Amino acid sequence: MRPGEADEWVEGLNEILCRNHFQLKTLYCNEGLDISKIIKSRPELQELGIYTNGGTEDVLKPLKEFQTAGTHLPLVFTLERESFYPTFDHIGIFPAFYPADQNATLHHTLGDSMGCDLGSDMLANPKKVSQLSIYLGHANDMQIVHTIAENMASIFQGIKWLNLYLESRFDISLQDMNELLSFYPQLSELNFYRWNNEEGDTDLDVPENIKLSSVKQWVEICPELISVTFSDGETTERNSNTDDWRVRR
Repeated sequence: MRPGEADEWVEGLNEILCRNHFQLKTLYCNEGLDISKIIKSRPELQELGIYTNGGTEDVLKPLKEFQTAGTHLPLVFTLERESFYPTFDHIGIFPAFYPADQNATLHHTLGDSMGCDLGSDMLANPKKVSQLSIYLGHANDMQIVHTIAENMASIFQGIKWLNLYLESRFDISLQDMNELLSFYPQLSELNFYRWNNEEGDTDLDVPENIKLSSVKQWVEICPELISVTFSDGETTERNSNTDDWRVRR
């Protein structure tokens, strides 16, 4: 495309999607489209799958906007390719923006919806998904989180990489994490991140011995675990030769 043609193409597609020529129940689209405008224009929309290429700020922005306004949201999730294979192997979900009853059934909605994605050369197949990102909020108590984790594991049975994005600093007890990880025994990498940079609180430094003690319990549940990154940016890694763990800053 010549310079400017891509923008014209996106603008035209936005206009088509926002017209009332058809009733959309499920939509898969690129993150470059105007997600906010599409959601506002299509109140009948139930599922919205967004293809991303790393980063979710363009997705989080409208979700935060509509949550504040109390606007009905379709089930929004992201699909990303993390390997050279022609399949979307990384799924992102956003329970921070949905009520408990909707979170309890999102796995069914998501699994059924992925079977309808016929508009891409890439495959959207639950059996091919190996990485899961879950965006959690203040209102998501651990019982809800456990339910979501268990339900997602029943649909996506090949998860080896789990990312937990936290809205703000809060403690997850070791017992709660142990229960959550029990749904993903084949896990090899576990990461904790922060998604809401507007929060004023900061992460407290967790002593190195506490991190290593926690990881040693987690590896008993997930024997293939080789790396854990905490929300303060420190990563604990397993030495493949000795099975010892060390903290990498």
